[in-house]
Amino acid sequence: RLCGVIVLIDMRHIISPMDWKLIEWLRVHSIPLVVTGTKSDKLSGNKLAVNLHAHNEALERFGISSIIPFSAVSGLGKNELLKEVKKLLLWAKMEKEKQL
Repeated sequence: RLCGVIVLIDMRHIISPMDWKLIEWLRVHSIPLVVTGTKSDKLSGNKLAVNLHAHNEALERFGISSIIPFSAVSGLGKNELLKEVKKLLLWAKMEKEKQL
């Protein structure tokens, strides 16, 4: 069983229909997910803020409170993403212990 999925979305573009299908499938199957906005370094501060707001509004309908802006180049969002991965692993450990 998956303990969680990190969904990568390019911050430069709107969320694609395939991304929506993946998010919906994960939600239907109760698989935890973390949405990460890649290539955030490619946008100006203002454009990043505008796109973040638009993505967050769209994701709210699935009960997803926020997207983590991320850049492999600048390291933006690295610590936040690591925290979320740790939460997923802790959740998976607790679920496994419940089954024992």
